[in-house]
Amino acid sequence: MSGNLGSFREVLVLLAGGEAHRFPRKVERPVTDVPLVVWQYRRFVPHIDVAISLAHPLSAEVTEQLTSTLVFDRYLKRGPLGGMLTCCEVLDCETMFFLPVDMPLVAVTVLDALRDARQAGDEAAVAIGDGEIEPLVSLYDRRALLREGLRMLERGDVAVHRVVQRLRTRCVPIPVGQLANLNTCEDWEAVFDRPAAHASGGRG
Repeated sequence: MSGNLGSFREVLVLLAGGEAHRFPRKVERPVTDVPLVVWQYRRFVPHIDVAISLAHPLSAEVTEQLTSTLVFDRYLKRGPLGGMLTCCEVLDCETMFFLPVDMPLVAVTVLDALRDARQAGDEAAVAIGDGEIEPLVSLYDRRALLREGLRMLERGDVAVHRVVQRLRTRCVPIPVGQLANLNTCEDWEAVFDRPAAHASGGRG
């Protein structure tokens, strides 16, 4: 763990801990002149405090470009849920947003949409596109996610969507085109080799 662990009202966790067997080290692959994880970090950090969830250290060259808190999974080989729960345990905040680093088309305004959709009593707000929920593009009450996530982990179930089913959850429609993952080199080329693909992805 590195960076400054402070108290936040809300924080965005960029999930960069996946094994990515089909596309190794994609989070360090350059987008224009910076690694993907740095590119994503720079998109969001003007708008919210950012932490980065990792299973293994990044290269020194990449790490020095990040001033964010880096949180290393305590629950290795437990998928995204392990990283999410580790962040819940070590980051002092009320609300946690999550976003996979390899979903570069999610607009910054999605954070506003999730926040604005949440109502009193809701423990989670998750993106839904074309009828499918995306529990990793999401907002959670930190304590609620930790409570139910640990219960599921103890049972050997690491599926984040089943944790969502145990929470008071609101689904928030997001354009399905924003929810594309970079799972292969072909996915990368489809996103970053098209015209205007290197735009900042700002608040639109």
